[in-house]
Amino acid sequence: MLLVVVLGGYALSLVAALLAEARRGETALLRARGASRRQLAGLAAAEGLALVLPAALLGPPLAVALLHLKYPEVTLYGGVWLVAALLATGGVIALTLPSLRRGGTYLAETSGRKRLPMLRKAGLDLVVVALAVLSWLQLRQYAAPTGAGGLGIDPLLSAAPTLGVLTGAVLAVRLLPPVARFAAGRLNRGRSRSALLGTWQAGRRAHAGPMVMLALAVAAATVSWCLAATAQQSRADQAVQQVGTDVRMVETGGTAPDGRAGQLAALPGVRTVVPAFRDWVPTTAGSEPAELIALDPGAAAGVVQARDDTTGGPPAALLGKLAAAAGPDTTGALRPGRITSSAPVHTTAVFAGGRRVDLGTSDRGKPVTFTATGTGLLGFKIDSASPEPVRWRITGQDRGWRAMSSDGNVVLPDDNGVYDVHGRLTLTTEDVPVSVPIALTTAARDAFSNLTSLTVGGAEVRVDVVATIDRVPGSVEKAAVLVDRPALEARLFWSFGIVRDTGEWWIAGDPSDLTGLSGLQVLDRQELASGSDPFSTAARVALFGAALGAMLLAAAGIAADARATAQHRSVELAVLHTLGAGPRLLARSLVIEQALLAGLGALTGLAVGLVVAAAMAPLLVLTPAAGRPVPDALLEVLWGRTLGSAALLVLVALAVSSVTALTATRRLPATRLRLGADQ
Repeated sequence: MLLVVVLGGYALSLVAALLAEARRGETALLRARGASRRQLAGLAAAEGLALVLPAALLGPPLAVALLHLKYPEVTLYGGVWLVAALLATGGVIALTLPSLRRGGTYLAETSGRKRLPMLRKAGLDLVVVALAVLSWLQLRQYAAPTGAGGLGIDPLLSAAPTLGVLTGAVLAVRLLPPVARFAAGRLNRGRSRSALLGTWQAGRRAHAGPMVMLALAVAAATVSWCLAATAQQSRADQAVQQVGTDVRMVETGGTAPDGRAGQLAALPGVRTVVPAFRDWVPTTAGSEPAELIALDPGAAAGVVQARDDTTGGPPAALLGKLAAAAGPDTTGALRPGRITSSAPVHTTAVFAGGRRVDLGTSDRGKPVTFTATGTGLLGFKIDSASPEPVRWRITGQDRGWRAMSSDGNVVLPDDNGVYDVHGRLTLTTEDVPVSVPIALTTAARDAFSNLTSLTVGGAEVRVDVVATIDRVPGSVEKAAVLVDRPALEARLFWSFGIVRDTGEWWIAGDPSDLTGLSGLQVLDRQELASGSDPFSTAARVALFGAALGAMLLAAAGIAADARATAQHRSVELAVLHTLGAGPRLLARSLVIEQALLAGLGALTGLAVGLVVAAAMAPLLVLTPAAGRPVPDALLEVLWGRTLGSAALLVLVALAVSSVTALTATRRLPATRLRLGADQ
């Protein structure tokens, strides 16, 4: 809203300058007859108060009444009246300042408009540019070089977009005269005298009121549209980063109960369910641990979601690299078979993804025959409570096994495939991946002193880094690692007999009817994206209001400038008409003059607005905790509204100038009769 305040202040200053210019002769005459600066300032202040006071009294109730239509809790309190009083005071000062300047002789007062020396103008420009650059640097560092005092805000941070827009407008004003002269030189080669006259007149107007108004308005509207769109898109990006998929369900108890995968797959709207687990792995001493997410990259290719720039491209490509680096599948397949033992032994089949199948307890003379089947078999866990060695054998399987006792020694079977079990025996597949493929963030890579291994659950596992990315999907931590779960589980089970339970479920689709499920924390991407944040509905309404207010103020300023310009040029137009210039030529020259200023203003404002938005809009988007969003916000441009605002303002300027030009040319005969009446 500060942009609207600045634009309103400039519009008021422009009106004050035009009014002072129109009354220059009268003011010079009053000074020549003895009027002091105090008397002239008193008259100007009284006139300004008569203009501003009704607006100050009617503005607050009208604003509160409009807001009350959407927000019933809005009330009219003292702070609103204080803001109105400050704005009214600023308006009176703007209208009074021109009369406070030191006067000269009557001839000097009426000979021409005084201008600031070049060094003073350059000094003011440099101050604005320096403040804009400083505010941009502070936004990047998110720190305040100046104390906020009791306001609780950093004045440079809050004024950053406004300073950026003002910097662009200042530079545009300085570039207008040479651009207009260049256009006049190009048009001088043709036969269009109206175009030559219009561009020549535009080049003479160094103050370029319409252009600055349009530049400020278009830039303010562009920044407002971009900031609102960037904040909205950033909220969606944060939801995607936090959830990592359409819906992620986390087991509140830490591990999933039996049958959970089937329950979730049977929910209406569910397309794919991918089990995963999450852990923390230690990094270099003194650094925070890194978050580890393990899932099956082959099954998650169409499930995991992320913004492409955070994963170095589409997330499916990253998952494809992980799956390809793991090599061929080393897991086996469980087939129907028979288990025999010389004493009570409990046997469990272990599968990738944390799934277990209880094959039952066998005993002497009581073999177990099972019919369970399944792929992704990692091996078997055999538990015996007997203090003596127990002979155990399984049949029906189509591959060899590697057996390891609880103390880490390899156990070899006899010629009949019988193993001796002392407490616990772990049977694994003979072939496992040499290393586990991982993708990690840049912060995690910097935090690890040794990138050849990770310690997962107390077990050291050799790893192979296949990609370094900015963020890991589903994690908001800077240091995070994405792991191929089948390869990791195969290595953990083969080397240490460790089995990791599933702690969360990544779901593609829109599951419904969750009433029958318990012990789950549901993270819904769409729900998080539509939740509240610092740029809530009220903030977006304020930004849209700022864009609309900027356009209305620009239209009012253009109308005032066009009318004042026509009145000021009435004598010049009459002289040109006397010298043979037709009314149509003069009208076209006025329209071309305003069109050139409006076009340059719109293009300049559009360029300035996009540059300011690109530099500052992503830095102004914050989380509810006033922190940087994860991932970083990216500029989002509403091209339709942005270009539409610029085109609409140009059309308004052309329409106003056309009406003013027609009115001025119709008064040419009367103006010609009054030529020399003031001499």
